[in-house]
Amino acid sequence: MKEDSSIESKSLEDQVIEVSGEGKQHYLLSAEWRTEEGKFQGAKKIGFVLDVEKDKNVKEVELKNTTFTHNGESYPAVYHVNCLNETACEAPPTNGTDPYSEWKDKVNLVEVNANIGDEVKIDFPEGVPAPKRLSIQKLQGATGMQESLQNNVIEIMGDENTTITYIINAEWREEGRKTADVQFAFIVPSPSLKD
Repeated sequence: MKEDSSIESKSLEDQVIEVSGEGKQHYLLSAEWRTEEGKFQGAKKIGFVLDVEKDKNVKEVELKNTTFTHNGESYPAVYHVNCLNETACEAPPTNGTDPYSEWKDKVNLVEVNANIGDEVKIDFPEGVPAPKRLSIQKLQGATGMQESLQNNVIEIMGDENTTITYIINAEWREEGRKTADVQFAFIVPSPSLKD
């Protein structure tokens, strides 16, 4: 029985109870034992209550709707998952951020036609909690720079007419422990100075 007083009955498969929704849920588990011939041997009933909270972990299916927005136009945010749960985030070798050079050839980065001085915003879909830390790495030619990102906004900076690659590292944490680490990236193909 759920908090809204709805009742649902079902048989268990693989002895697993699938929990969904939110709020207090009352369970009555009934089990029966029979011989191979079908003769009754015994039964047991156990009642328990679960207080179900919404899952706070980031899921890859939710990340697929992340976008970059520039001048009112949205672009799909290509991403690379470093880890999506605390165990994976703490286990080597994913406890560090995968260098962009290791995954850049596996994806097709979107080109955002922005100019020097323009702003591009990363928008996470509804249901994805805000990352605890966002940092940005800018690559142009042989130089690179990394800094924290404020208000999810990237200001396009660099040399004119030279492709700039932006890598945004999003990190989610709970109680001081990393629970997800994802990198997003886009290219500014040939920026000019903003008029």
